[in-house]
Amino acid sequence: MRWTMLIAGALLACALPAAATPVTVAHRQGTVELEAVPARTVVFDLAVLDHLDAMGVDVVGVPDARFPPHLARYAGPEYAKVGTLFEPDLDAVRALDPDLVIVGGRSARKLPALSAIAPTVDLGTGTDGFFAGVLDTIGTLGRVYGTGARAQALVDGLRAQRAAVAELAEGQDGVVLFAIDGRVMAHAPGARFGILHDALGLDAVLPREAAAGGARPE
Repeated sequence: MRWTMLIAGALLACALPAAATPVTVAHRQGTVELEAVPARTVVFDLAVLDHLDAMGVDVVGVPDARFPPHLARYAGPEYAKVGTLFEPDLDAVRALDPDLVIVGGRSARKLPALSAIAPTVDLGTGTDGFFAGVLDTIGTLGRVYGTGARAQALVDGLRAQRAAVAELAEGQDGVVLFAIDGRVMAHAPGARFGILHDALGLDAVLPREAAAGGARPE
């Protein structure tokens, strides 16, 4: 019986995240020290939610947003709604008593207010070095939640897919066009949707300088 219990305990330990140790998280607006693996996470950034979902990390609160089909379950009542992508509901966040709040992109400017409730990190990804930034965010999440192996598998998968696309498009270039209300705008590398060039490893017709200062080329 004793050996059976020891073996069962060992198997259970292997199935759980790595043992909690203090982790210093460097993010876009500073650093945060976490003493243990967060058990109650509130996420305002859908890209980060996508990463966590792929790594099997559950959360307790999400924004009231339009979720893509593969994340549609987060629209359900089992996940508390904590405001919008732009405006957190501070009372709703406080009621969840989170161990960690993650912001990014549209919610990043609310970090100071959320930091008064719980440790808060900004894991948004900028337009410069977009692909490397995504991989870095996944690695950070792996360290925070003790899911390093799953994080590495995601990173390896993304690198392989990017390399496959780049191989198919070798010697070709392209341009990203954004259409809205009858207008068509070109987005150069470094612009909001110009990140597709970096994400897919594709050469661009427009130079990076075309997006300098936020200007969109004609």
